[in-house]
Amino acid sequence: MDKIALKVFSFLMILALILPIFTPTADAATNKIRYSTILKSASGKPFNVSLMGMKERTAKASFDGKYGFDFVWEGANEGDLLYNGNYELFVKNKATNFLIKNYTYNKTRKMVYKIPARFKGQPDLLLIAEAGSSNFEGSNVYYMYNGKLKKAKSEIGYTLRPQNIAKNTFKVASYNNADIEVGYYITTFKLNPKTGKISKVKTEKVKGSNNLTVAKKWKKHWE
Repeated sequence: MDKIALKVFSFLMILALILPIFTPTADAATNKIRYSTILKSASGKPFNVSLMGMKERTAKASFDGKYGFDFVWEGANEGDLLYNGNYELFVKNKATNFLIKNYTYNKTRKMVYKIPARFKGQPDLLLIAEAGSSNFEGSNVYYMYNGKLKKAKSEIGYTLRPQNIAKNTFKVASYNNADIEVGYYITTFKLNPKTGKISKVKTEKVKGSNNLTVAKKWKKHWE
């Protein structure tokens, strides 16, 4: 091998060694943390939980949306910041295999949020919500259990987001604008952290003029 060929060969070998160091992988280049929080278990132990977006598209809601997910509708006002793609939940930077496919995250409306525990012996809740109409959301519920992220077995639906009223017990308000009397329904549900089951305790309808004060007096327990 002549000197020139030897130099070229040596250069290519060095290049092959350093490129993996300086060239990001496709995942590292495209994946982004869109939401991150500290989620405490029932014992109070903190865990860093994050929502990672994969191969996303980003847009602001518009009447002239070009992607399909970015049109103005009941779930997005004009100018809302939207992310659309596949997402995975991570705990302490490790994948959990909880995948949310083709999800549109409305960051402006804070559609991913946390309900901190208010009673001893219960975990914080992480909710990933989607708009169903102008006055209704549906959410999947996640929490830490025995050092692992766990998903509740059923979704919860509401107009006003959950209030933590007792240990592992919550209430939501739903506004039924199709009802002749047009009223709120207050539903109380209980989460069993061990099984992941969400059980309805009771549902009460708010009648008459009291409907006008439900939203005004509803306490914000989420962040």
